[in-house]
Amino acid sequence: MIRTRFRTALFIAAVAAALVPLLRPSAARAHPHVWVTAEATPETVDDKVTAIQLSWTFDPMLSAVLIQDFDRNADGRYDAAEQAALTAELLKNMSEYGYFTHVQVDASFVDLAGVDGMAAAIGDKVVTMTFRARLKEPVDPRKHRITLGVYDPEYYIAFDLPAGSLHLNAPPLDLCRPVAREDTLNPIYFGYVNPEVIDVVCPAR
Repeated sequence: MIRTRFRTALFIAAVAAALVPLLRPSAARAHPHVWVTAEATPETVDDKVTAIQLSWTFDPMLSAVLIQDFDRNADGRYDAAEQAALTAELLKNMSEYGYFTHVQVDASFVDLAGVDGMAAAIGDKVVTMTFRARLKEPVDPRKHRITLGVYDPEYYIAFDLPAGSLHLNAPPLDLCRPVAREDTLNPIYFGYVNPEVIDVVCPAR
């Protein structure tokens, strides 16, 4: 079994979360510890959103850990075997947290059917992971309001997904616009943080 400091980091996060109620509010807000820059591109079939292609670029510190642990021949890139080991480990950890990908349809959360197409690459000493999150049911964005959030409810990992990083290219999304806001109805981290989400605002059908 592969044991990495990434898994250890998640364990530490769980322990920290358990201790938060014992801390004063200012200390409880002393998070996060990992930063990820995200991009998202919804996919459509027959004018309905069926999946979301995601790209995560990890911060330099976590990237250094992932490079040291998985670039075993230290050649500055992941070969097929190294990439498979890394993505398998990340997938195992991410599944416990719903892949940190939160989709709402008309203000109600919907489950993902799963993820596929995971890949990882090293560039400028940082690691970027890409994968595809599939929706259980296709959604017509012209009939329903789709909201996307990429965040860690425990706020150990801070994701940055600005409105400009949600790419609405596939029809009919090319006629829509992303609107970023705080989700005040679904706070995270013991109610201290309102996660950033993006509404996909489309013209009525």
